[in-house]
Amino acid sequence: MKFSPKSILILLFFILISCSDKKTIEAGYQIVPLPQEISQNGNGNFILDKQTVIVYDENNDTLRQTASFLSEYIKQNTGIHIRITDQPKEKNIILLNTQYTHHNPEAYNLIIDQDKILISGASLPAVFYGIPP
Repeated sequence: MKFSPKSILILLFFILISCSDKKTIEAGYQIVPLPQEISQNGNGNFILDKQTVIVYDENNDTLRQTASFLSEYIKQNTGIHIRITDQPKEKNIILLNTQYTHHNPEAYNLIIDQDKILISGASLPAVFYGIPP
C-alpha cells in the first residue's frame, strides 16, 4: 500500500498533536446568571499554588465563612489547600470584599490578574455569587 506525501504529512501532524503534554483549556461562560460584561485586559494569568491565601474583610464572619467555603471548594477540585486570613496581603491572593458599588445588591465584580483574584460584591450574598463554579 502506497501513501502520498500529503497523507504522510497529515498523519505526522496528528501524531505530533496527540503526543503533546500541553493542553489548552478555553473558558466556557456557561454560568447562570450570564455575566453582564466579560473583558480581557491582558494583565497576565493568576497561578494558584500552596502559597495562595484567601483574604477577607476583618471582623466579617460571613465573609470568613465564604472564604472557608471557597478554600474547601478549591481543595476538593485541585487538591491544593488554601489558607484563609483577614490580614491584608498584596500578591498571590484571592480577595473577598463588599466594596463593589452597584444598584443591584446581587451584583459582583470579578477581576483576575497575575497578582490576585478580586471578588467584590455589592452585598455579602453577591460575593458568594461571584465565586466561579
